[in-house]
Amino acid sequence: MVNTSVRISILISGFGFMILMIDPMYLLSLISDSYVEAAWALRILAIAAVVAAIGSILISLLNASNRAADVAKIGLVSALSTILLTFILAPIDGLEGAAIAMLVGSSLSLILSLIVLKQKEELIISSRSIIKPFVPILGGLVIGYIFVLLNQVLVGIILAISCYVAFSIVYRVTTKVEIMRLIGIIVNRK
Repeated sequence: MVNTSVRISILISGFGFMILMIDPMYLLSLISDSYVEAAWALRILAIAAVVAAIGSILISLLNASNRAADVAKIGLVSALSTILLTFILAPIDGLEGAAIAMLVGSSLSLILSLIVLKQKEELIISSRSIIKPFVPILGGLVIGYIFVLLNQVLVGIILAISCYVAFSIVYRVTTKVEIMRLIGIIVNRK
């Protein structure tokens, strides 16, 4: 169940992750040209969001295992490191520095959660369930980025998402039924 939750979380996060990694400048320019300068920060925050999504699942497992004290300690360490790094990195590297601080805080939370789950709950999460979904993401990113280099951003994003779904099914990260259920959830949302 845990491996399935992690796999599905990465799968769902992969759609937004790919769009934001391929060419965030394109999407930001749709909002306003003044946002384009934040493209690298948005890329870093996209990575942090995927890390945080996986970390949230692990934190939920710790809560379910009556490890509220460990959850509080992990949250405190993560928050303090994010705040401290923001004060250090933001003046040096601006928005990108603050985004890096968020990424480090999210990563620290994920790593500490994995350590506590392994040591205290003896719960092992398969590295395949974490790594396997990233193979289709990387395939989609390569396809999409090729088209970005050819100045076909929208085509690149569409092909990247299509390849991502196809690679996810071929590589057995997900099934056609799971994809159809996800689409159904999105379409029938009211």
